[in-house]
Amino acid sequence: MRLWAALVGLLVGGVGVGAELPYPQGTAFPLGLYSIQTVDEMKQEAGFGWNIGHTYSMKPTFLEIVKEAGWFTLTHLAKADEETTKATITDLVGRGPVAWWDLPEEQRWWRADEYQVVKDLSAWTRKYDPQKRPNYMYIAGHYQAAAIAKYVPYLDIIGAGTYTEYSKMPRQWVRWRMEETIRGIEQGGAKVGKDYLNGEKTPIGIPMLFGKPGEIPTMTPAAAYHDFYSCLASGARGILIFSYWHKRDAPGLQATYEAYAKAAREVSGPEGIGQALLFGEQVPVQVKVVDGPSEAPPFKPVAVTTDVSLPAVNVRAMRHNGKLLVIVVNSVEQAARVRIEGLPAEVTAVRAPFEEGRSVTVTQTGLEDAIGPLGVHIYTAGGQ
Repeated sequence: MRLWAALVGLLVGGVGVGAELPYPQGTAFPLGLYSIQTVDEMKQEAGFGWNIGHTYSMKPTFLEIVKEAGWFTLTHLAKADEETTKATITDLVGRGPVAWWDLPEEQRWWRADEYQVVKDLSAWTRKYDPQKRPNYMYIAGHYQAAAIAKYVPYLDIIGAGTYTEYSKMPRQWVRWRMEETIRGIEQGGAKVGKDYLNGEKTPIGIPMLFGKPGEIPTMTPAAAYHDFYSCLASGARGILIFSYWHKRDAPGLQATYEAYAKAAREVSGPEGIGQALLFGEQVPVQVKVVDGPSEAPPFKPVAVTTDVSLPAVNVRAMRHNGKLLVIVVNSVEQAARVRIEGLPAEVTAVRAPFEEGRSVTVTQTGLEDAIGPLGVHIYTAGGQ
């Protein structure tokens, strides 16, 4: 499968031998950076596993830059008529490695002219792109499931913007946004999956990396690392960070970017986290808080009139190629002790590979461990 993805990458004007097309066309876990613009930047950051680059000033030469760097593009299309769009698509796919088509942002479904842009461009990419690459559009971050569902017939990649500080939302909002996006996919009559040409959809998380120029950022490295993994624990099958350019906005945002880069390297690395999240079988485990707050404080999501209550801790477990992966995320700023129940009977210990290889014993009652404020644990067991 990976060899086939690499060969397809070459056939479509892609990158060097061994490069994998990002999901859902290929097998690589999608890890993208908005507004990364030069070969030097891409080569500098490639070691963290980022594989999709984006720019708003979409010039044909950007495809050539991305090709030289060994990445793929989130390739922006402007509003245009059919003949112009056809010519643009034909030119762009001949220049470099397109991952997804990026439609003009936040086209409002209740405005007939804007909604028609989504319908037209999504139809024209299918018509004029020989590889029928997936369509994506950034959807406004306050949309609830019913509004998200309006776009499901036309988009293949459905993103959940999680600009927490910008929206003045608590950390548990990230989980709500991701799960609300998946509910929108379901309300739109689709399901999550790889087969986008037959109507399956890919939910992705879009954490924030920006601030007010010159101010001390409120988006801390710990919060960034939490939000990245909260998206994944809540069902995301890819991450786009907005934005690489804006890490220049305020002192300290470079450290916040480095927290995202650490997570990207973990997900794309040899532990196989990304592959487990894309292709693994979900294991129905449960998390119980045995000491500390079991519920996050109630909150009102943007544009929602009633309070939402969520558990303080989220968990996702996947089994892939004989290996177990467990992601545990604490969304409150208080430490807790948690117990993970329902693990496979043969699992007697797990390893925390990003915590100096720390090992935790699993007893008859489950896996019990402490987790810090906004903490994240990644556990693995089995495999090679």
